[in-house]
Amino acid sequence: MPRNLTRKALPAFFLSAFASAAVSAAAAQTIQDIGPVAVETAEFGQNTFDIGSLTPSTGALSSSLWRGTQADDVAFLLQAVPTVYSNPAELDLLRRVLLSAGPGPEGATTDLTVIKLRTLADAGFYEEAASLAELSGGLSRQPKLAQAVAYADMLNGDLATACRRGANLQTGRSEPFWLKLRLLCYVQNGETAAADLSLGLLREQAALDGSEGQLFTALITGRTPDSFAAPQTGFDYVAARQLGASFTPDQLEGVSGNILRAVANDPAASLDARTYAIREGLYLGILRPSDARSLVQSLQLSPEQIATAREALETRPEDPLTPLLVWRAAAEMTAPEFTIDRTALIGDALQSAQTAEEFTVLAKLFAPMADEVEVVINYTPYAMEYALTGIVARNESLTRKWIGALTTDQSNPDGVDEAGMLASLLNLRDPSLATRIAEQNGITIEPMETEWSTDRAIAAELIPDLVRVSLNNARGEAEGAAALSWLILAHTSTGNGPLGSIRETLMVDAEEILSTIDIEGELAFEASLGQVITAIADARPLDDFGPTVVPVESNGAPATGPQSRITPRVKPGDE
Repeated sequence: MPRNLTRKALPAFFLSAFASAAVSAAAAQTIQDIGPVAVETAEFGQNTFDIGSLTPSTGALSSSLWRGTQADDVAFLLQAVPTVYSNPAELDLLRRVLLSAGPGPEGATTDLTVIKLRTLADAGFYEEAASLAELSGGLSRQPKLAQAVAYADMLNGDLATACRRGANLQTGRSEPFWLKLRLLCYVQNGETAAADLSLGLLREQAALDGSEGQLFTALITGRTPDSFAAPQTGFDYVAARQLGASFTPDQLEGVSGNILRAVANDPAASLDARTYAIREGLYLGILRPSDARSLVQSLQLSPEQIATAREALETRPEDPLTPLLVWRAAAEMTAPEFTIDRTALIGDALQSAQTAEEFTVLAKLFAPMADEVEVVINYTPYAMEYALTGIVARNESLTRKWIGALTTDQSNPDGVDEAGMLASLLNLRDPSLATRIAEQNGITIEPMETEWSTDRAIAAELIPDLVRVSLNNARGEAEGAAALSWLILAHTSTGNGPLGSIRETLMVDAEEILSTIDIEGELAFEASLGQVITAIADARPLDDFGPTVVPVESNGAPATGPQSRITPRVKPGDE
């Protein structure tokens, strides 16, 4: 979708008329309508929907994000919004909405909070969902909220703790979630008869999703399947792992965020699977960079493997494990004599990226190390990569330092133009910072023409309900409802007819409410990042750095660890 797309607004009365007609037409169709759901009265008279963990400095939306909305409308949006995305910007918007604090919609109860937490967990943020649930307290008396905490325990491999939480419940033990968990607990304890009884109750309630029925049956009978389908639910994954399943990266492609995070956190998962899950989770923002680094540090990699990082970077740059090997190697190169080599290893790793996804993963991993590198006057072989790392990782000091280095490097005649390209890219994400950097360094920001797109997997039958929600939200201008509506509309397939025009109009309305959140700018940034990486690679000399430098230990023996292709330049007076 073009960055500066202009859409023609439709009169509100037309939308209202369409809503009435379309709802009637939709009722005659056989396609299942997700529709608004009834929200029951909270058992304990407590509204926990307004709990959040973000602050304005960490991305929270306005505390009025649900002002003027109705519980039924928000329940519909939370159940219809996608939880699997290929664009990190969209997933980040969903995360910010669900983790922002603010009074909930009118009529919000514990049931609506549970839907919110379930959406958050399915998107991959099950630990955050558990933290929000725990803030409410008294979970043994609130089985619906306690689900979020037990779910996180289970996906993080602590089934015993999850089982104890279920056993401590004072009520609600017959709900499907707790029946599924209890079934796994019974199997773990060898109580197959009790597990079979739980399975029967789940079948009576028609409460089995994904491959849960097949996997639960296999656990009870002890007959391990010949093969395993890609897990669709958290219970799918845990049951399959209990049966000894090992998933491949191909099977994990396109799975929901909760599965990705569970695999990344699973020390018993295969190295290939964990590598894929860590990289994908880091790229999408499901894993915080600090958590991803901790997971990479915990991978069972031998010293011999880590020592091959430089070789892997030069001969197998496309191998998903290579960037993680390089990070481990660079993390161990802390001695002063390795400063040059560490700088070059990081720079070469960044230069190896061929796509926006690859560079984003590398930038998030290496940003703290790159920030430690000092600028050498008139010598900036990796300045473009380091500056771009700062932009991608949202590290202002790193961005400023290396864009400034580009503009002052007299040995690089293209430095100012390169800095201008980076500032123009930054302008899509952070216009204020880009303008300040441009003014300080005497560079010009040029508009970047780009297009972004999303998959259109949602059926057009949701449009009537989205019209209704939009009309209900028109006065309140609630950012939360607008953001969820936008995410649904961005993935709705409507074609070019009247539905397409209405979809475009509703998106414009949502964007006007989201005036402080430039989601299209962020999507344009992600799309342009790939173009910039290609431009940098095309402009790079084929042989930029000269022969390998082999550092030596204090005893004169060759140093162990990754080597560099960079030829160091000594400062005047250091010869």
